[in-house]
Amino acid sequence: MAAKDFSPESLRLVEGLVAPREAPPPRRRKRRGRFVPGPISAAWLKLARKRLRYEDFYMAIALHGVRGVYSKRGEGSFPVTTGEAAFYGIGDRWRRNSISRIEAAGLLKAEHAAGKAPRVTILEVDEDEE
Repeated sequence: MAAKDFSPESLRLVEGLVAPREAPPPRRRKRRGRFVPGPISAAWLKLARKRLRYEDFYMAIALHGVRGVYSKRGEGSFPVTTGEAAFYGIGDRWRRNSISRIEAAGLLKAEHAAGKAPRVTILEVDEDEE
């Protein structure tokens, strides 16, 4: 082929001969570590802060973190084991006493059984209950 006879059109691909290229799916960043899942009701937080001591308020927030571990199972209540509490730096006595005080404040319901971790259900709070 001489230089005079060359045409760039002769290099063009025929349509349908090459499949269109799909964009790769977006990469999802893997979350590292644990976190407290939301949403946590602002009314619940305000009431907890108002009715609880600092230590118990911290435990109340940690309970939301523990709930996140069990929420995939679709259960309303979940056990608060010594190991789960220890992850947040909460000792066994602190865990037991705080759960009792948070229950007395009307923020959760706990079921206690001998030799087992308490099963906790976090209660919903109305805005006007503050």
